[in-house]
Amino acid sequence: MTEPQPVTDEQLAAWKALAETARTEAWQFTSPILRNAVPALIAEVERLRAVVAAMEWRPIETAPRGVNVIRYEPEERNRHGRESLHARIIISSGTYPRLASHWMPLPAPPQEKDHG
Repeated sequence: MTEPQPVTDEQLAAWKALAETARTEAWQFTSPILRNAVPALIAEVERLRAVVAAMEWRPIETAPRGVNVIRYEPEERNRHGRESLHARIIISSGTYPRLASHWMPLPAPPQEKDHG
């Protein structure tokens, strides 16, 4: 089985054009897939892209102050000038030490399940 590939910007644009055609010329399209599923897929792709974008590493200079974030601190560089494979990931807020290079926001906490 091949690994699923991400939806490209061109594919998303084609889906949007198809959905708009289905909406404006509905008399030609009797398929519920075109009327319902394609717009739902477009909305889901856009939602997932926003989630992924929110969880990307960002330069430490852009980190907010006074808010807990995940902070990445690469270990000292080795004698060849390369970062080692070891690093620290810390949740903190406020000032960031010189070693911190990147940050990302904390994810939302898990939702509590009703066990009642």
